[in-house]
Amino acid sequence: MKWIACVVVAVSAIGCSGARHETFEVRGTLRTMGGPGPGTDAGTWGSVRAVTTSGSIVETVPASTDGTFVLRLATGSYVLKGNGGNSRYGYSCGGETIRVRSAIQNVAVVCVIG
Repeated sequence: MKWIACVVVAVSAIGCSGARHETFEVRGTLRTMGGPGPGTDAGTWGSVRAVTTSGSIVETVPASTDGTFVLRLATGSYVLKGNGGNSRYGYSCGGETIRVRSAIQNVAVVCVIG
């Protein structure tokens, strides 16, 4: 009876392992750029979201006061969008498509100030 229980556990573990989706860290900075001369190029606080190419939001994370953020995403293509600053004077940012196949460093989600 013990042998049968061990076999069932091993088969269950193998069956479950195929259902996992590996995720990778995507690290970057939410930035503001532009504005009246001399202009600005600095990290900003806010939020960053990963959106599938079909428009579904996969994950939303905060960007710290220096603009840094970390997303955990499965393999695939995503559009990174952000909101910088507070809700009253905030900026809608980004729109760049990234392709995740491994960990990614130094992604910039840019808020262009006119």
